[in-house]
Amino acid sequence: KILEYAAMRRPAVASGLPLVNDTFGTSIATYEPGDAKDLANQILRLVDDPAARSAGVEAAAAIVAELSWERDSTAYMALLARFIRGR
Repeated sequence: KILEYAAMRRPAVASGLPLVNDTFGTSIATYEPGDAKDLANQILRLVDDPAARSAGVEAAAAIVAELSWERDSTAYMALLARFIRGR
């Protein structure tokens, strides 16, 4: 869901798992997995700081744009064609 929220330019709070952190860095709010208090604090931070929320939303949207199918499809299809040809 994080990718979809970012693409729709919606703020997100996600568990601070390695894949999330590696992909989005600080562009989305993360909380320590299993820590309800940290989750609540991250939600409140988004509510209380509209400027930071907006900056994070835009940064996450830019990251998702870099991961888009439209951007990568030509290279991906060329790679598949090479495999089909046996190279």
